[in-house]
Amino acid sequence: MKAKQFFKSNVFKCLITLLCVLLVCGAFLTIMNGLLEVTSEERLNRVISKIYGTNVEVDKLETKDYNENAEIKEAYKVKSEGNYLIKATGKGGYQGGTVTCWTVVLVENNAVKGVDKVVIDGNEKQTLMSQFTNSVLNQFSQKYDPDNPYSSSVITGASAILTKNAICNSVNAAIDYVKAQFGEVWVNPYEDFDFVKYIDEKQTKYEVKADKSVEYKIVTKGYGEASAFNISIIVKDGKITAYEITNNGSTGGYEEFMPPKVLDGTMFIGKDSAYFTALYGAEMDYKPVENYDDNNVTTGATNEGIASNSTYLCMYAGAFATANYQRCLDIEAQKPIVYDFVKYIDEKKTTYTVTAEGVEFEIVTKGYGMAEPFKIAVTVKDGKITAYQIISNGSTSGYEEFMPPKVADGTMFIGKELAFFTGIYGAEMGYQAITGADGNNVTTGATDEGISSNSTYLCMYAGAFATANYQKCIDKEAQKPPVGGEQQPEGGANNE
Repeated sequence: MKAKQFFKSNVFKCLITLLCVLLVCGAFLTIMNGLLEVTSEERLNRVISKIYGTNVEVDKLETKDYNENAEIKEAYKVKSEGNYLIKATGKGGYQGGTVTCWTVVLVENNAVKGVDKVVIDGNEKQTLMSQFTNSVLNQFSQKYDPDNPYSSSVITGASAILTKNAICNSVNAAIDYVKAQFGEVWVNPYEDFDFVKYIDEKQTKYEVKADKSVEYKIVTKGYGEASAFNISIIVKDGKITAYEITNNGSTGGYEEFMPPKVLDGTMFIGKDSAYFTALYGAEMDYKPVENYDDNNVTTGATNEGIASNSTYLCMYAGAFATANYQRCLDIEAQKPIVYDFVKYIDEKKTTYTVTAEGVEFEIVTKGYGMAEPFKIAVTVKDGKITAYQIISNGSTSGYEEFMPPKVADGTMFIGKELAFFTGIYGAEMGYQAITGADGNNVTTGATDEGISSNSTYLCMYAGAFATANYQKCIDKEAQKPPVGGEQQPEGGANNE
């Protein structure tokens, strides 16, 4: 067929028709694709809306970890409501695996209000995920406590403790991330402590008592097949005086395979840090328990009949408590006293000294009403005032002569304790005008222009401050090594 004949043939006409159809269809598809295209942002919003529970638009945020037990994977802020949607992978699951969750964190007045929803996104190595039904996950919204992170003991209804631990770590990390957006970043108080690798530093607390004992409320991390333990320990003079497991982290029924004297804590009474490091080494690294008796355990070859992981966590808690005992005392000694009745006390100028005669205060008040600040020396012993002298009288406009004489010379206060002052001015030591006075007391009520009520009030307030804080000064002095010199409230010249 010649070229001229081809272009006139039906074959050519069919090809031209087909080509035109293809061109028209291509153009149509291009136009429709532009009209119906779902952008990556729209696709993300759809996924987010499905998790969030309603159609929302979000701003994507930079990720940063504020909790070592989980990794923040994605973070979004809901534009309309200000809540946050966080995807985090929690560590510490079964067989060292992880669980990844989406957590909807509720916000109100630039602070975390609670958790609205937790949705599981995926996991690694977890075999009992079917236990985590909506009724289990809904507990995260029902049991939010701003002062205590979630733990496996808080969330009930699922027996897979290690998996539950990983989920809690994910949710806690999401909350920590949102708190950090408002400047609420947790500062680790145990940064310089020994043996913290398996200690949950966020949940572990301690309190130094007046007798120089340290009372710990320890929450461990999990180890191996054992989940977190809650353990109360008291240490005095570097040795354990009390040990109680308040939440046992053993899993799979292994609690019954713990050495009985470990389980009830009696093995640890009287032990110091050297006991624990002798068993597990200077770094307190894990070793399986080979055997045990009433006084000790022997580490070495694995004994399947002994809960080595659980025993190790109990030992690790004991090492942490004893090794850091003195550090806790030192930290407490550096803390300023939190005084009672300071509203009208100039704390920067007020000082105290503990002597054999009691606590000798040199108090500088603030002014009140027409009265300027007073400087008053007060000595308290056994909770009662033994000496009271006004060094600098703050009365103005000649009102010094209208002060009750026994207040002006301080003799009214000799032998008085805190109840004397609160009996006159109430438990909060709020100002009241004076209607009368005798040698032993004053009467409050209607204003008497012939009595300087403002000046009398400041003198009474100084007495209340001294008697109320006497024991605190004694306790603080007992915590410190003898250094001599004068001790004083926070902000005073000796503390700068």
